[in-house]
Amino acid sequence: AIVARARVGDATATIARGEDVDADARWSNASGVERARDDARTARLGTTIGDATGALAEIWEHYETGRHARYKDVGRSRGVGSVGVNKASSVWVREGYRLRLWVGSGRTGDSLTLYGGYTNLRYWTFNDAASDVDVEPVAPCTLFHHDRGRSNGQWFDATEVGRYYARDALLGLDNGVNSIYVAPGYKCTLWRDYSEGHSRTFHPGLHLHHDLSWAGLED
Repeated sequence: AIVARARVGDATATIARGEDVDADARWSNASGVERARDDARTARLGTTIGDATGALAEIWEHYETGRHARYKDVGRSRGVGSVGVNKASSVWVREGYRLRLWVGSGRTGDSLTLYGGYTNLRYWTFNDAASDVDVEPVAPCTLFHHDRGRSNGQWFDATEVGRYYARDALLGLDNGVNSIYVAPGYKCTLWRDYSEGHSRTFHPGLHLHHDLSWAGLED
């Protein structure tokens, strides 16, 4: 996994998913912040710390700073460690795994599933909202009830290549999908009806509500 860093003079910044060089609170030299926001012109790539630590996922109280929790094994209800309840502001996930944040302890309430790379929750969703954590391998295809991989307990993992999943097999998500994740090496086709009529094939990545809406397949 890689992350971009922008530099202007003595000020540097780390750029994550969904952000640009105008984002706040990530410049390492405070005296250069105002100038850097206006004048940033270049970025430099570096390897992530997870590659050296063997971590599958990490969460931070702030953007890669402050208290943090590191997860080296898969498992459910792993807690948020020293980060504290309702304090997580950024996460990193190793490619091939997913991190699910829960609003309530004991895997309760709304959840957000995040995939490989860095995410600054302040600029994505679910900032300062996590009380529990799952770390799991990705499924070939996952359907979510809400946008951006959010769910109120309703998501569905498609794991059998070539199988048609419909109605009851979708575990409550029949006509209820608003975002979808497809793992590298796979593709997933959604039909408006049972394996016939209007359809769209989605390729690797996280596809949001507007992608499904544009394809005429939301809800």
